[in-house]
Amino acid sequence: MKLKIVLIAAAVIGILRFAGAADSVVSQTNIDYEAFLKQHNMVWDRIPNRWEVAPFTGNGNVGFLFYRAQGEAKNVISIYAGRHDYYDHREPHDGEERLWIYRSRLPLGHFNLTSKGAITNVDLRLDLWNAELTGRIETTKGSYAVRGFSHSLHDVIYFETDADNESIRVTWHPDVPKAPVRTTLEAGGGPKGGGWDKVRNAPYELPPEPTLTEEGGVRFCFQPLYKERGETTTGWEVLGEPSGKQTLLASVHHSFPEHDSVERVKRNLQKARALLADDSFFATHRKWWNEYYPLSFLTINDPEKEAFYWIQMYKFASATRGNGPVMDLM
Repeated sequence: MKLKIVLIAAAVIGILRFAGAADSVVSQTNIDYEAFLKQHNMVWDRIPNRWEVAPFTGNGNVGFLFYRAQGEAKNVISIYAGRHDYYDHREPHDGEERLWIYRSRLPLGHFNLTSKGAITNVDLRLDLWNAELTGRIETTKGSYAVRGFSHSLHDVIYFETDADNESIRVTWHPDVPKAPVRTTLEAGGGPKGGGWDKVRNAPYELPPEPTLTEEGGVRFCFQPLYKERGETTTGWEVLGEPSGKQTLLASVHHSFPEHDSVERVKRNLQKARALLADDSFFATHRKWWNEYYPLSFLTINDPEKEAFYWIQMYKFASATRGNGPVMDLM
């Protein structure tokens, strides 16, 4: 099949024309990006059951995946939070073992949405233009609408539920901050022999248990790392009623070598509340994305390939930023 590709990029002077596309060139100023991207929104009509097929949002620092893990209760679906720099900072045992194992990304935790009825069906859509997940979840008792995103400018996760003949309970479940590669090695996986057996059998002490506190309706999960080499705080509040409309505001911050994660999370949540109060929370989030996409344009006369490209553009901006870290979120 002969593909027609039209590319308009802000980084290039003029228009690059590819295979047979000379008669299809369009003006960038005439592109209705919202309508164009709507064709490529990601849709789920089955319950996402692992991270590889889950809806995802992010701003380069924080983000979440939305799915029901295998083995989880039938009335639960979860918001798996992530933070790009949540790494261990422990020194290797005896200074000899492979350093990367002791600088591993660490699992953070998830929010469970627990309904009265078992989940039977989902109708979820990820709006690329506004970088927002919306949809409805059906249960044996009723249903509830969902809406969620990671704010483009502030390290805040927003997620709301609106129940119809249902009641949705939101709970936080922290993960043990243990390097997944170490867990794999201890279970007998990974390379064998040589230095690997030494790594597999080297001491690996876990950090202290997290501390859970509450202040003014906001809950905090403070997780110090091994020998206080780093700390991570997850803060959240749930506003509204489980049987009606409720909103989860959450923030995550990792500090090293500083010890200011609690204060940073408090400031993030205070900022989110202020933006919600003056009705600019959603507008500021959307503005960044609506200015991002028009920096370039690509169209291909193959819907699947075209959708793949634009979903990657969404993925790039979810997982990193031009002034941020190497793509490393979730």
